[in-house]
Amino acid sequence: MEKFQKRKKYTIEFKKNSIRLIDEKGLSFVEAGFLLNTSPKNLQRWHQLYNGKKDNAKLKNEINCLKKKVIQLNNEKDFLLKIVIFLSRNINENSIKIFND
Repeated sequence: MEKFQKRKKYTIEFKKNSIRLIDEKGLSFVEAGFLLNTSPKNLQRWHQLYNGKKDNAKLKNEINCLKKKVIQLNNEKDFLLKIVIFLSRNINENSIKIFND
């Protein structure tokens, strides 16, 4: 007769505390798994589950900031292009006057 290991059930509090330990102490999943007597794969899964939402919010915020920066840079580029066009017209008009004198 084969003996099966019972699957361990972890509380949400334990999972969150485990992830906090990894984040605050800078431990790897393997090190934390050894200390907490659980598999590194569990810790990776929990980390994704409980920190994924925060990461998405940070990424969305960063994307929005970058979009605003792109708009600002495009506006600056358009302004500089208009200046170049204006100055090139003035240079052409002045050079024609010089040559015609």
